[in-house]
Amino acid sequence: MTVVVNEDAGPAVIFASQLIVGTFLYSMVLLVAFGLSKLVSWMQTLGAPEWMIWGAHLMEQLVFGLDHFLFGLFLISEGLKFVVGLWKEWRP
Repeated sequence: MTVVVNEDAGPAVIFASQLIVGTFLYSMVLLVAFGLSKLVSWMQTLGAPEWMIWGAHLMEQLVFGLDHFLFGLFLISEGLKFVVGLWKEWRP
């Protein structure tokens, strides 16, 4: 997926477009973690071995945690780019 934003649009438009795309990608990965959660529940009802349930649960937690961590880094990075863009636009 490619989002093309005119650089003359200003830092606020660029920030908003990046935020929309980033949130969409964050939500997609969050759905994977939710699917893994449902898989763990399904495996428990079937009586799967404990090591298999533990491994699937660990993967669910890793995907969930990594997704939050990377989304946080993304927000910080885009926020800094936005502030720098505003600084360049408004300084005399």
